Amino acid sequence: MVEEAGGLDEDSIKILIRDRDQQVYEEAIMHGLTDLQARIAAGRAGGDFTEDWISLIFPSLNNLSHPQLLQDSDTAVKRLSEAVQSNEIIGIVTDYDVDGLCSHAILYEAFKRFGVSNDRIQSFIGHRLQDGYGLSESLTETILKSSSRPSIIITADCGISDSPRIKKLASLGIDVIVTDHHLIPQEGPPGEALAVINPVRGDCAYPDKQISGCMV
Repeated sequence: MVEEAGGLDEDSIKILIRDRDQQVYEEAIMHGLTDLQARIAAGRAGGDFTEDWISLIFPSLNNLSHPQLLQDSDTAVKRLSEAVQSNEIIGIVTDYDVDGLCSHAILYEAFKRFGVSNDRIQSFIGHRLQDGYGLSESLTETILKSSSRPSIIITADCGISDSPRIKKLASLGIDVIVTDHHLIPQEGPPGEALAVINPVRGDCAYPDKQISGCMV
């Protein structure tokens, strides 16, 4: 497809028909998919309509790998349990995008269900224009200036590339747990963090390396 001076060159547009695996199509129909769903599956799958496809279309918690396969998860759970039991103030740090906000909601509701009161949960969500993505310098300053400064921070969908700010928080006595799914920086995970939970770590045994920040 070619784009020219504000429009499209219609003569250059071609519709390519995706090859369809007839066996996959028939098996998908047999498992209750609509014709459209079966055609989509048949155009993207190869071979049999395997259990992987069944679990994708009919998801269940049984399909999830055990969270303890995530490196550092035991350390994070132990520290968060201590924070909950000791009535510490817990800070949640996320971006403002869909994955970040959904991750924030998941963590917030989880802490509430474990008995953490509203006044012991501090939400820090980066502003698109003022803070940008991640644990930025300005967002770090917001945390440090908070009237109820948290003793522990957990990030979601961010933090893996924010070693300098994590080091600053750690030097002031704030434990930082990073949960993220983005690529690891060349220099490695932030060593100043108490725990770094990210499936793309080289030493992480979690089988699915493509999960979202919410999933982590």
